[in-house]
Amino acid sequence: MIDLRLAIPAAAAWVTLVLSLPVPEAVPVIATASGSGGLALVGTALLGQRRRWRRRLVSALSVAALALVAASAVTVVATLTAPHRTPGLLEHRATASVVGTVTAAPDRGAGLLRILVTQVTARGGTTEVRMPVLVTGLDAQPVGQASELPRIHDRVRVDGALSAADAGGDLAAFMTASGPVAIESRAGGLDGAAATLRAAFVRVASTLPGDGAALLPGLSVGDTSAVGGTLDGEMTSAGLSHLTAVSGANCAVVVAAVLVVGALLRIPRLPRLGAAGALLIGFVVLVTPEPSVLRASVMAFVALVLAALGRPVRALPLVSLAVVAMLLFDPWLARSFAFALSCSQRPASSSSLVRSQRSSPA
Repeated sequence: MIDLRLAIPAAAAWVTLVLSLPVPEAVPVIATASGSGGLALVGTALLGQRRRWRRRLVSALSVAALALVAASAVTVVATLTAPHRTPGLLEHRATASVVGTVTAAPDRGAGLLRILVTQVTARGGTTEVRMPVLVTGLDAQPVGQASELPRIHDRVRVDGALSAADAGGDLAAFMTASGPVAIESRAGGLDGAAATLRAAFVRVASTLPGDGAALLPGLSVGDTSAVGGTLDGEMTSAGLSHLTAVSGANCAVVVAAVLVVGALLRIPRLPRLGAAGALLIGFVVLVTPEPSVLRASVMAFVALVLAALGRPVRALPLVSLAVVAMLLFDPWLARSFAFALSCSQRPASSSSLVRSQRSSPA
């Protein structure tokens, strides 16, 4: 029998965000109403359990309470983060200078760059923010050497015209660049090491013949900067667009490789699961946390923890936990098509591999 006890709260949280985020003023109202309703149902369920009501009725009340609490939690997070994500200066188009961190490989062909902006200077003032912005118009700017181009997690400054995106979308604003991107600092620490490794892989892959030189970096380390518009269109027409970038399936491959090799080497179960978790975290840092990768990695990590504790590992509860965790981290993912597509994929691969490890001592 399919266990829906976590799927229903996850669906409730997701649907609530999809419907409420386009109407920002409704979000705090929904957060308060759903929270109050959830607490009321929790009290009713506890009362029913004490008075020995029918088990099915108590279970239904508990699931409904959890659904309302989940909806309240994600809308509370959205309410608290909205002022930093959509500041008042976005009410009208403005010439601005923004500073932020590159979150995805630049699309050189289309002249696009995604950054998480942390500082906006406009209309004579500077505002601290945290908003995802898509920079356009970079194809009209002079392009320097490859070493001068921004990489993922670099801190950059861009000048241009800043305008708000549609309410509720996964982007907070658009910016049309009026000049080239200025790199303020390169990624450091673990992010810097990952960027260096990605760049080295891209250099090696560039020596390959044909389209493989452009496709391999995206499929392996998440760098799609070499995939031009023509190649991307051809892959989409052939139904192979999933091969142009890293997806959640790569997480399953990483976990499977560690678990299988560990089993062949007769490494004990707990160290084997721990090694799989550590390598999974490193892999996510290397390829950057795209929605599908993030969803799959959260699922796989929870599955590894449950397996280590000797608890049953099932696919639907896993994806439900991953959805709620990611929506709490970023409520606007609920309206991301890439996130929806990644969650609709069959989630059984990682969970079935990890499940097989629970009964394997060596």
